[in-house]
Order: sequence, then C-alpha cells, then structure tokens
Amino acid sequence: MNLVLNPKGLFLADFMAVLDQARDQENRHPSNQGEYGIASTMHTFFDWHVLRLIRQDRWVYEAAKIFAQDYAMECFRYLKSGGKEIFSTQNKLQQTNKKVVEILARLAKSGAAPEAGETDLVKASDFINLVEKNKLTDAELHRVEQLHEEVVDHEDMQMWVTLRAIRDNYEITLPRVMFVIRRVIKVMMRARPRASDENLTSISEFLDWYEANVDSTHALFPVLRNLRSFYKVARNVASHHDGFSWDPASDSIILEDEDTRLVVHVYEFQQRYRYLVYLCEFGLRGILAEFCGRERGEISNNLVRQYAKTFPEDFPEGVPGRVRFYVQD
Repeated sequence: MNLVLNPKGLFLADFMAVLDQARDQENRHPSNQGEYGIASTMHTFFDWHVLRLIRQDRWVYEAAKIFAQDYAMECFRYLKSGGKEIFSTQNKLQQTNKKVVEILARLAKSGAAPEAGETDLVKASDFINLVEKNKLTDAELHRVEQLHEEVVDHEDMQMWVTLRAIRDNYEITLPRVMFVIRRVIKVMMRARPRASDENLTSISEFLDWYEANVDSTHALFPVLRNLRSFYKVARNVASHHDGFSWDPASDSIILEDEDTRLVVHVYEFQQRYRYLVYLCEFGLRGILAEFCGRERGEISNNLVRQYAKTFPEDFPEGVPGRVRFYVQD
C-alpha cells in the first residue's frame, strides 16, 4: 500500500531508511558486525539533537534554512551523478555475483569445484581458486576464465567508483551538513555564536573546532576521527587520479598521498565509505525533513521536486508513496 506523504514525511522516511541499509550490511557478512550500532548512534544524535533543535531553536533553524536554500542543490547534483554511478556499479556487482554462484553450482555438481559452498569468498573473483581446472572441458575452462576476467575488471572499477564517492561526499555533502551540526553542538554546549558560524568552512577548519570542543564519546566521533587519517588521504588520491592501487592477492587497497601510505583491507575500505555515506545521508535527509516541517511552503515543495530527480527510476529508495505538497495560504 502506497503512502501519501508531505515533504517532511518524505525526507523523514528516507532518513529512517538509512538505518535499514546498515542493518542489511550486517546481515550480509560477519565482518560488518557493529555497523548497525554505529549507524544507530549517529541516527539517535540526529533525531534527538539535530532535528529537535531545528524545530525548537531559531539559530539552528536559520542554519537549516541556509542549508535548504543554498546548499541542498549542490548535494542533490552529487546524488544525481555519483549516485547513479554507484547504483549502476552495484547492479553490475549483483549480476556478476549471480553468474559466479551459478557457475560454481554447476561445477560443484560435476565435481570440478568440490569446496564450493563451503568456503566464504572475500571477493567474487576468488571463485577461480575453488575450480579444479584439470577437470574442465575446453569449453568449460573458456567460460570460467572469461567470467573471471569479467569479475576482476568489475572489482577494479568498483574500487575506483567507491574512491570517487568518498571524495565527493567529503568535499560536497559533508561540509554542508557540518555547517548545521556545528550550530547544534554549540547550542548544546551553550557556546556563544561567532561571526565564523555564518560561513561554510572547510572540513579541516571544522575538524580543528570539533577536536577542541568534543571528546571521543560523541556520537559522530567514530567517523570524524578518520577525517584526517583516512578520508582526507582518499579525497586527495581521488582528486589527483594518482596514488591508488588495488592488490587482489592480499585484498588490500593502497592509497599514497605525498609522504602518507595507507594499506586498507577491502572490507574496511568499503565500510569506511558506508560510514561516511550514513553520516551524510542522515544529515541531508534529516535536516531537510525538519526544515520542511517548519517552513511548510514553496521552498519545501521545490526541494522534493529536485530530490525526486536524483534517483534512477528503478532505484529502491525510501518508502513508496505519493507526495502531498504544502498548500500556500
């Protein structure tokens, strides 16, 4: 049954849907255990503090209004371009994974892959290690090698797409979300507003402020603590189009930026990407939900119209339904 949602309800439904994404990731692989807990803690921070203060505090609401009017469209542009690339890459991944499962099932039945189904593969291309090639016909060997090449090519592309997505979230969405969050934290601290609070600062400037004022127990700390040590390096590598390598043998991503060299397991690389996405999407959707709930006018209506354009037609996003736009007095 489709729901009829006003603009606030639409953004709020998609805000809640981020938690479902984290829960799904935990169910997919044991290495993702704890991911839902981190996402849930971030969700609670936004729900209890960010959204509440947009409702109740004039200064925080003004930041949300600036976000809605001046910053949201830049975030939407990234969603429209980068989101489609990510979605297309994920679809391709599902297709190649399905082919791997099917060919292993056939080879296991014929005795050419006796350990298939008993081994947890780190990545789909590792299926080649389960195949006893000496038991294959020439035609079967050709199909196996052809599929392996296809999967390897896609895995390499997926790493690059993920790296670019980290860069764009870091440069575009995150600073704009933090513009609102800084005011939220300052209100919670009862700190005096300053002229700099009116400006969109760089992530480095925000992080200097955050580290000076917030301790490691803060809900966003699990993500923000990696801004300098990982996300900034990943952003630089993606922007320079140099310093990235993918080592399938060790399942490692290598990022080299000037004197810094990071070696990250592919699971951790993908997980850190998801953590950044959770933070950005909780911020984008939550801020707009509460802004719409207070503004209840044409700005809110237009935000929904533009937001709807950011997703492919077959993208399974949020709660299915129709939008009832706010009626002007």
